[in-house]
Amino acid sequence: MALAGAALIALVTFGHAALDPWSTSITGKPTLTGYWAATVPFGPGPERQVAFHVTFEDGDCFRCVDGDAKICAADYKMDQTFDGHVKNYHGTEFELSTAPYNLVPGVHLGAMTGTWAGGDELKISMEPLVVNADRSSHSDEQPDKPTPFTMHRISKSGFNATCR
Repeated sequence: MALAGAALIALVTFGHAALDPWSTSITGKPTLTGYWAATVPFGPGPERQVAFHVTFEDGDCFRCVDGDAKICAADYKMDQTFDGHVKNYHGTEFELSTAPYNLVPGVHLGAMTGTWAGGDELKISMEPLVVNADRSSHSDEQPDKPTPFTMHRISKSGFNATCR
């Protein structure tokens, strides 16, 4: 029975690696999944530290990702979740959508598009989401241009230490 269980785990792992090499590596190459961090400009005001934990969304969707984001500055701390999808077999292009746990007034991560060359760097273009004092967000009050930034791979402990 244990041998059958091990064989099933190996089959699933090899299946992920074959169908979505961006999500699972059997050769030791970097994957899109993992922990990432950057310093990001959010319009007027100080830059913020941003950290992502990108995970492969298991189930029926072979090119779906989801994860958690931490965003902080001296007077700001926000946790957000995100989901999205990769646009191709190798995961070199992807889109992410975010949802803050609490819509507090301010500028937050919004819709993102990104590229990944297969290494330890993500290039992302983000449309900041401006939330008003009444917790609304109107299209005529959003920034005109996306904010580009580059994320670098970090460790799990680095992710957990973000915003402490």
